Amino acid sequence: MIIQGVAGSGKTSIALHRVAFLLYRFKDRLSAKNVVILSPHKVFGDYISGVLPELGEEPIFEASLADIAEAQLAGVIGFEADKDPLIVYDAVWAQRVRFKSTLAFVKMMDDFIKQLPAIAFAPADYSYGRFTASKEMIRARFLAYDSYPVKRRLQMIAADIYDRFATDNFMEDELPKSGTILKALHKMLKVKNTLALYKEFYKRSNIAQMFVMPAKKTLEWADVYPFLYIRAAFEGLRESEIIRHAVIDEMQDYTPVQYAAL
Repeated sequence: MIIQGVAGSGKTSIALHRVAFLLYRFKDRLSAKNVVILSPHKVFGDYISGVLPELGEEPIFEASLADIAEAQLAGVIGFEADKDPLIVYDAVWAQRVRFKSTLAFVKMMDDFIKQLPAIAFAPADYSYGRFTASKEMIRARFLAYDSYPVKRRLQMIAADIYDRFATDNFMEDELPKSGTILKALHKMLKVKNTLALYKEFYKRSNIAQMFVMPAKKTLEWADVYPFLYIRAAFEGLRESEIIRHAVIDEMQDYTPVQYAAL
């Protein structure tokens, strides 16, 4: 459901009243912990967090884009806070931000992700004793699992190879463990982590000048959600088993790639 209206018309209040109604109507199946409210800034979050208790409902988890990024990227890579273009003026930086806020940028990323089988993975024969899984079989399974992140596909292929070896093991020979097979499959990756793949995206797209790291292992804010988008396709993202519904406040303030990653 999309609620549209001019500034100050009560869009957020309507959305929160709708949430309160659903929590009451489906209280046997839905609770406050199953809903998250995304807001672009803490100002909106502070307002939102106080409305539902006033409506007789429990407080709902409220998060900003930065909160989600921190949860996903903790221990992976750091990032700068968003900058206010009215305070920090840097024409080159502003150009990068504008470019990464376009639908054209998302299309470039989608085109790159479609090429991941060739860019990221070079299948080879895998042998263990008298058992062999051909590179053709591995490639076919890799393509068959195209709805999954690359590294998740490798886990599934490792399980497939083990099952095939076990089926053919009429002599009851020693079989490799799934972890051993997975380690061999990981060696077939051309890139080992999301950052390397993200850099490859800019290189292959001939826009290397659009990627600048302000410090070691630190992304500019404009790169955070593009990075997450690539990471989702390559390594996968953490998923909540609790959250079932999301309310997005001030949705006009989000960029296409942020929506794509969400």
